[in-house]
Amino acid sequence: SNFTGKDTYEFGDLTKTAVSKITGKEEYEFGDITKAAISNITGKDDYTFGDITKAAVSKITGKQEYEFGDITQAAVS
Repeated sequence: SNFTGKDTYEFGDLTKTAVSKITGKEEYEFGDITKAAISNITGKDDYTFGDITKAAVSKITGKQEYEFGDITQAAVS
């Protein structure tokens, strides 16, 4: 009951509560969990092709903009 905030349990309550906590939305729409996960990785609400790669490279190199050799340099240092 602490997790769901309800006094009684109904089938699906745990799933609904978990999805709500992950997405920040009361009602689930197909793709909400994926959108929340991508937003968490990229820090953006909208996804454009390459955002995940840019976020990963930024975390590896510590730089916002990629220049050729940055990943190698980060790996060596």
